This record gives sequence, C-alpha cells and structure tokens, in this order.
Amino acid sequence: MQEGYKAYQEGDYPLAFKEFRQMAWEGNKDVQFFLGLMYASGQGVAKDEKEGAIWYEKSAKQGYAGAQVNLGHLYYKGDGVPQDYEKAVFWYRVAAVQGLAQAQYSLGLMYDFGLGVRADLKEAANWYRKAADQGYASAQHNLGVFFQQGKGSSPDLKEAAVWFEKAAQQGYLPSQFNIGYMYDQGDGVAADLILAYKWIFLAARAGDEKSRTWQSSLESRMTPEQIEMAKALAAEWKK
Repeated sequence: MQEGYKAYQEGDYPLAFKEFRQMAWEGNKDVQFFLGLMYASGQGVAKDEKEGAIWYEKSAKQGYAGAQVNLGHLYYKGDGVPQDYEKAVFWYRVAAVQGLAQAQYSLGLMYDFGLGVRADLKEAANWYRKAADQGYASAQHNLGVFFQQGKGSSPDLKEAAVWFEKAAQQGYLPSQFNIGYMYDQGDGVAADLILAYKWIFLAARAGDEKSRTWQSSLESRMTPEQIEMAKALAAEWKK
C-alpha cells in the first residue's frame, strides 16, 4: 500500500493505479477511495466517472468520509450516476456527522437552497458554522452572509465582519471584498480606509472585477500616503 501512496504523491499515476487496484478488490476502504478518485479524475486510467462512483460507494459504505462526500458530489452533479439531490444529501450527511468540514459545508448548501431537503436556513447556518469553526473558508464566507443579511437569525454586522475577515485571511476573494467594503462603510467595524483598501487591493490584484472598481473609488478618497500604508499592509499579509 505504501508503494501505491508514494507513487500517487510523486505523480506516477499508472503505477499507483496498478498498486491500488488489487488492494481495492480486497476491500481496503482507503485504497477504494483513491481508486475512485483516479477513475473520476482520469489519473493513470481513462476517466470514467461511473466506475469512480462504484469505487467511492464501496469505500463510502465502509465509512470513509472522503469517499462519502465525493460520492455526494457525483450525485449532486449527476456525474457517473443519475442526478439525485436526496442521495447527495444522504452522503453529505453521513460524512458531515463524522466531522468532515467539506461535507458540513455542502450539507449547509443543500439546506440553504432546498436541494434534496426542505429549505431550512437555521439548519443551513448550523452546518455552515460547524465547517466554519474548522476553518473552511467557503463556510466562513456563507456564515458571514447569513449574519449580514439576517438569514436564519437577526442581522448582526459585527459578527458578519468577524467571519468575512476569517475567510479573507485565507485568501477567499468574495470575503476580501466584503470585509473591505465593511471597513469602507463602517458596517460592523470601525470605518478605516486603509484597512478597506488593503482588502480591496488584494482581491483586485487576484482578479476580482468588483474590487477593481471599488479600488478606484477608494483611491479617489485617500491620500497617497494612506494608499502607500495600505499597500504595505497588503504586502505584509502576503508574507
């Protein structure tokens, strides 16, 4: 098994596939997951999402959380299996209960948009929170949106800013714009053009068009010295 993992990590997918295949047939759930991943991604073998789903399911039924969430994704998208939101919810849930942040976030999305389950904003917020507490940036952002818009609870801009900044610190562009905008407007935080520019500048540099537009607005209201200070903070963040 170690030979297969080593080959996979080194990008020698044909060798990894050869090593994994026999062990997968012998029932090793970890290897079944990797075999499913290789089929679904076309690593070392012709891409075959249907075969990937078969191996994910073998692993998932043995309790492997990574296989469970990936199988959920296949049912969500209808890749290799008929699209089925209810089955996606089922597999997301069993992985989420095991504590997998990606599954918790995905389950939150299903409750948020009412896919495969009745829409329930409080339940969505509950699962977003579980994933956000583990540092999952997308969940942190969505939780921030919930607090900002009062979805599932009363609006709380201060709490929204906390979660946007956590996701922004991880480089999540929508959160970088949102926290930058909040510093600009003084929503949930003390107004601070320098911090606003720092986050907007970072998102704009990464290609966010909305941030590029807002960057120009900020520059029209800042002194050259303030802009220089903000860019210095942005450079420090990158380190």
